[in-house]
Amino acid sequence: SLLTEYPKELHKKLTLIQHFKISFELDTKTNKINEQGRNRDQLVYVKQWMKTKHAYFFKLSNRIAQVEFQDKTHIILSSKGKMVTYVDKQGEHSHYPLEKDLESPNDEMTKRLKYANNFLKNSKGNH
Repeated sequence: SLLTEYPKELHKKLTLIQHFKISFELDTKTNKINEQGRNRDQLVYVKQWMKTKHAYFFKLSNRIAQVEFQDKTHIILSSKGKMVTYVDKQGEHSHYPLEKDLESPNDEMTKRLKYANNFLKNSKGNH
């Protein structure tokens, strides 16, 4: 359910939660770790983020990069899992091995992935 009434000072936090909803859902489904089983060192946090004309970029502490495009599509890159997850405009998830991601027949995904990869390469070291 969507929270519609909240104190004004929580707006930024709720906006961040909405951006990461997909990553959190994927993390929960793939790792199947309940919250009580995690120690503090395993908590995920944003290491770096940036907004561009076309997208929000987030680098997370668990070595996942998430890109949320203005058209509500998402690219989620997991170096640990060596997977790319693409979420299309309808919310459908597609998963590809990282080494074959640019060979995908999905032109919309490869176009966004190239944009994300270019940004991520150029932002290395800019913490």
